[in-house]
Amino acid sequence: MLIQIYLVLLVAAIIGTAAVFWVGSQGGVGGQDIGPRVGILISAGMFLLWGLLGIESFEIVHTSGGSQFTESYTELAWLAAGGALVSLLSMLQAALQEVKRTGGI
Repeated sequence: MLIQIYLVLLVAAIIGTAAVFWVGSQGGVGGQDIGPRVGILISAGMFLLWGLLGIESFEIVHTSGGSQFTESYTELAWLAAGGALVSLLSMLQAALQEVKRTGGI
């Protein structure tokens, strides 16, 4: 993956994870109540995005002087693993809220 695309996706993942925290802490956006199912969907999307970033952090391509170089950034892979874990925990919390709200499975 090109480094420019990777950076755009990384910023999107960070903003998305911040949105998951904000929606989870506020219980909704403005006057609108966002249900746990939406929280599950947002967290699942962020989990998939962080997973993609984790996998692709081992094959980041950049060009210099007309030549292409492939680099592996294990630090970014650890960051992506942490983001995926946060998203997974958020998804679990939203799922438990849904079970609590509906009274069972």
